[in-house]
Amino acid sequence: MIKDRCKEIQNVVQKIRIELYCFLYFLATHMIKLPLNQLIFDKLCLNDYRLAADSCESLSDEPDSKVYNQIETSMVNLAIYQHLLSILPSIILTLFLGHWIDLRLDHLRYILALPCIGGAMLNIFLTVQCINFDAEPIDTIYPYIITGFSGIEILVITGAFTFICKTTDSKYRSIRFIILDSISALAFPLANFLSKKLLSQSPWILGQYRNYIGVFLISGTILTFTEFWVLITLLTKKSNSAHSSRRQSRKFSQASAYSYYKSLHDAKARRVTAFSLQFPGPSVRRESLVNQAQARRTSVANILMGFSLMNKPQGQRQSLGTLSEDDLDTRRPSTIAQGVNRNNAPTTDFTLSQVFHYTNVTMTLKSFLRPRVNNGRVQLMCLTVSMIFIFFAINSETMIDQSLTRNIFRWTKTHTDFVTDMKRLGISLASVVVMIILVSLAKLEDLSITMIGACSILISLLVKGFYVDPIGFYLSAMIEIFFGLTLAGFRSLVTRIVYNYETAKVFAIIACFMTLIHPTQIFIFHKLLNTAMQSKPNVLYLCLCLTLLIPIKTIIYVGLTHKQTVNQRKSFCSIQIIPTSHSVRPANVFELPGPKQDERRKSNRF
Repeated sequence: MIKDRCKEIQNVVQKIRIELYCFLYFLATHMIKLPLNQLIFDKLCLNDYRLAADSCESLSDEPDSKVYNQIETSMVNLAIYQHLLSILPSIILTLFLGHWIDLRLDHLRYILALPCIGGAMLNIFLTVQCINFDAEPIDTIYPYIITGFSGIEILVITGAFTFICKTTDSKYRSIRFIILDSISALAFPLANFLSKKLLSQSPWILGQYRNYIGVFLISGTILTFTEFWVLITLLTKKSNSAHSSRRQSRKFSQASAYSYYKSLHDAKARRVTAFSLQFPGPSVRRESLVNQAQARRTSVANILMGFSLMNKPQGQRQSLGTLSEDDLDTRRPSTIAQGVNRNNAPTTDFTLSQVFHYTNVTMTLKSFLRPRVNNGRVQLMCLTVSMIFIFFAINSETMIDQSLTRNIFRWTKTHTDFVTDMKRLGISLASVVVMIILVSLAKLEDLSITMIGACSILISLLVKGFYVDPIGFYLSAMIEIFFGLTLAGFRSLVTRIVYNYETAKVFAIIACFMTLIHPTQIFIFHKLLNTAMQSKPNVLYLCLCLTLLIPIKTIIYVGLTHKQTVNQRKSFCSIQIIPTSHSVRPANVFELPGPKQDERRKSNRF
């Protein structure tokens, strides 16, 4: 009984191991934000402005104070530098490792362990800053260079999304994406709760103004555990993405040639095949022979395309009407690293020069920018831009909410944080339940699910824009619980366009763009918020509504392109020639012609 229970727990953990990794990582990295901001605030207030401890405590309750505004401006500038120091090196590292993840999926656990190591080292340096409290506040941002070269969130997001794409069928990828987002989102309110509790305790080390070191020690411990977790549980067996894609290519798709392949083994399906022709009658024999030859040449082209579709991987059966090039193995020899055999299992001999070779960056950029059939490149670009605007709108809304509740509603910071955490919990739970219902029961496609999420964000912003009141704030929060469907749906649409051997490269580019949004928002809204809150606070919400028009237009465009491509495929896969008045029995082009009868010309002599 105990063994069975342990096996069940092991199976559950095996299925959600990447989700637990992301949860623990975001929990540990988000825990240090509150004590770090408080540490910088206390250093500026106590050391630079020479205020008393009681005066520094009361400054947070006086947002109109001149000293408070000066300290806040300094903290915003330090935050921008901090993000730049950590983001720029991580972008360079991710561009190198994106192609390597696609090439060597068995190295993913080592790659995902890098951000944990960088986060643990950051906690050590911040602990030193707490001990040396008289140091300059700018010294607290220098350790972020180390975390930048470890990858931080960019590498975590790229690796997690790639792992889901390569281990989940396309039908259920949207569910896996929303589960990953929801579990990761649960880490933020829990991190706020733990950091507040630990920071309010008495200092664990004597001589400290607050318990900063206690939070940093707990965060470093969680990151160390997360590092061993991902090394032990993730991809314990060696596997190559190219090798696994060839193994998956044996599974057949729902293409037209598959129906013929099925007809060879299923007696009921032999009556109807994908390519059936009706030949002209015997009255026009010469034209009939010409039409037969043309039809057979056309059918051969259909057969070749059909069998290429039939070899398409299981995870890319529905690819928005595009033909996969992964099954044809059209990669150039330059895309294969020297340490990997093309046809055999990956070798274990590799050097850092192979990992950090410039060709890895060029292959990542080429995979994102290369032409694709059926306007696939245009669709990918539009989806990427739409994800950037969605992410910008969501994070900008959070910043505007904090300023609105503090300056207009006069809420305390504790009440604002409580409402924000409850909102995140509701969105996380509701998104998972709604996604499972829409995919499993309602059988909706990713386009419809994405449109529902985008419309929920748009309606909630309109409510806040036209009804600036606490009731309108709560009402918009209830409407916005479906916004989690948007990003998960966009990612699922991206995986249907790109091929199996380039998912990490494409997600690396998307993650790099999305990570640049946060410092951009801080730079834009720092002075804009103070000006807008004094005159018209609802204008900012209405401006965010305009940014959501691009994602909605993208969803409509991708849907129309998908429908047009499906219609073209149907008309291309079913070829029918109108027979003459003397029609014969429909013949299957795959049937081999029988032996020719020896017809002798009758002689007129007899």
